[in-house]
Order: sequence, then structure tokens, then C-alpha cells
Amino acid sequence: MPTDRRYNIFYENQSGGLCRLHSLNAFFGYSKINSNMFQKCVKLYDTYLKKRFNVNISSAAYDLVNSDQTNLVSYILKKHRIHVRYYALNSIYGKPLDKEILDTGFIFVYNFGHIWGVRKKNGSHYKVDSLGGVSRFNINSLSSIKDIGLLVPVPLQYEWTKKVKMIKAILLINTINNKKDLSMYLEKLHEQKKILGELEIPLGVAISILETNLPYTFNPEFKKIYDIVDQYNIFIKQFTKGQYTNINLINKYVPDIIFKLISL
Repeated sequence: MPTDRRYNIFYENQSGGLCRLHSLNAFFGYSKINSNMFQKCVKLYDTYLKKRFNVNISSAAYDLVNSDQTNLVSYILKKHRIHVRYYALNSIYGKPLDKEILDTGFIFVYNFGHIWGVRKKNGSHYKVDSLGGVSRFNINSLSSIKDIGLLVPVPLQYEWTKKVKMIKAILLINTINNKKDLSMYLEKLHEQKKILGELEIPLGVAISILETNLPYTFNPEFKKIYDIVDQYNIFIKQFTKGQYTNINLINKYVPDIIFKLISL
């Protein structure tokens, strides 16, 4: 099991990934993904983790949440051009549910050992569970259940705008107007041992959204986006190889990536 600070256990899978497979097919509404296809996705995802985040792990045994807030389920959905927002364990406990949670047609609900779905149909919600079948469900009860988190499909453009606004707000609050200002800010974070600070998650998620929306084959119209994604991948590969505190590496890539992102 990895001990790296960037990788948190999503849930320990005790059934060879079947609950994840069933939840994905529940989302699609039919058996879109069979067992063989799922196992291929597991292998691809494990390769992705090793290549991008320097993690050697079998996601069939453990699922992880990365700094871009992706995991095996969201990785598979990403292959189908679907982006999901990640809510960490207990992050909704005792709180009003976001409008996106109430309005979406399907929600993935997970804990340390299982994942299931909530489908909205004709104004009502239904729990869709490979262990318990289908039953009516009070969506507002999610906020009173301990030790659960959510994966919520959200429109790409909506989530992109939200994450870019977050990045711009961080720059505005810290009076960052150019790459030099951002480098100085990152050096300050470095001195405080905060690494990328509040920029890390919106940056990682924004890149993930760009990847989700990229054509499968190269299209010159998207060259700017390809370049940003490639630049980030070069950075994150080195960054997650034990170079979290390498301020020279951070300043070599992050300011340029950030200002290219917000100019799209």
C-alpha cells in the first residue's frame, strides 16, 4: 500500500471490483461494460498510475484518489467523455447537499468497502445496489450517513469554468498578475512547506477535464490544449517522483501552465 501523501485509499475492494463494475453499468442503464472489458480498464488504469503518478499498485485490490481527484471509476467514465466531481469521505456529512447532487440523474456513493448508485427518475430517487437491489431512496438522507463519499457526474464546461474561477480567485486574492508574481508566491508556499497549496487540486482537475474533452486522434485545432496537457504530464511525472519540495521544478512548469490555462 502506498504511503505517499498524494494517494489516499478510496475504498478497499473485497469482491474483485464487481461492485465498481455493477455501479458503472447501473449508471449507463445496461450492461455496457463486461468483466473482460473491466479487467482491461483496471490494467490500463494501473499503467496510468505508474506512468503519471509513479505509483505501483493493483487497483483491483485498492482504489485511490489522486491529486487530480480521479480514481478507477472516474477514469473509466473519462474514457466515455464523462467527468465526475469527487466528494471525499464525510465531506457532505451534516451539510446541505449541493444543487449538482440534487439535480443530477445518477450519483455514485462509496465507503471503504463498497460503491453503489442513486438514480433520479421522474422526480424520485432510487438506490441501485448490487448487494441490495433497487429501492426508493431519500436523497437528503445522504448528508446524515457517516463515512460515505460521492462521485457526481457534472457537465464538462460547467466544471471547467468552476475550477478556472477557483484558480483565478487564488491569483486575485494573492495579487498575482503574471508568471513572476506566481513564482514568488510558489516560493513563499515552499518556505511554508505547503507545496502547491490551494492551487494543486483545481489545477489537477482542470487538466483532467481538458483530457476528457480532447479528441481521441490529434486535431490541430486543439494544439494549445495538447501542449498544456503534455507540459503538465511532464511536470507531474517528475513532481510525484519524490520532488514535491523541488521549487526549481515547480517554478519551471507551474506558472507557465497556470497562465496558459486561464487564457484558454
